[in-house]
This record gives sequence, structure tokens and C-alpha cells, in this order.
Amino acid sequence: MLVVDGAEGGGQLLRTALSLSTVTGTPFRIEAIRGERPNPGLKPQHLTAVEVVAELCDAEVEGAELGADSLTFRPGDERRTSVRADIGTAGSVTLLFDAVLPIAVVGDESCRLTATGGTDVKWSPTVEYHRSVKLPLLAAQGVDA
Repeated sequence: MLVVDGAEGGGQLLRTALSLSTVTGTPFRIEAIRGERPNPGLKPQHLTAVEVVAELCDAEVEGAELGADSLTFRPGDERRTSVRADIGTAGSVTLLFDAVLPIAVVGDESCRLTATGGTDVKWSPTVEYHRSVKLPLLAAQGVDA
């Protein structure tokens, strides 16, 4: 099992680990999640990413709860094609999309994520950025998202 030191990374380290774990089938444990942040541990937007990715790939997850400083993620083989998520706060939906996108791209079937949360969040790409910049760049590479 891969062990990830999350102390110096933010939520993106967790989201990337979730995506890559699912795509490669590699289980991981992340410790000291957001450990060097003023408010370390899992926040609602991070927990939602864990839950959504776990649902997409039928993963086994240990330690996924608000405030947790570590968790273990073991991706399963099954892939779901439709998931709904409610972050429950103004946490960024675009960052949640970024966690799911690599998984959706490598799948054989199309994938749909319907999410409720923040669309114009400080320190996060906006929905308009995704529409106007990121998605057209991905489309130019053959990704229909």
C-alpha cells in the first residue's frame, strides 16, 4: 500500500491521490491530511470528494469523517456511471469535478456527476473558467467533458 504524507499538501494532494488510486487500482493511506494548514484535516469538500470517488469505484474507505487527519482508500473494480453529490457548504464543485474527471476519462462508459456546492470559490477555479478554458482545452485533446 502506498503511504502519502499529506502534511505539506492541501486538498489537491488528496483529490489527486483519489483519482490516481482509482485509475491505477493502487490502494493508499494518506496521513497528516492538510497537516500544515491552519485548520488541518478533512473539511466537507474533501470528505465529499472521498465519498464520490469511493462510490464511483466501489472503494473500501477507512477514516473518512470530518476533521480526520488520515484515511485509507482501497479502490474496487466496479465503476458507476452516475453519482450525485452535495458538498453541504460553498466548497468548490470544480475541485470535485477535477477529482472525478481522470476517472471518467479512462472509463469505457460516459460518467455523470451532478454536484451542489460553490461555483465561484476563493482559491479555486470557477465554473466559468472550466467552461471557457479547461473544457475546451480537454476537448482539443479528444476529451468530451
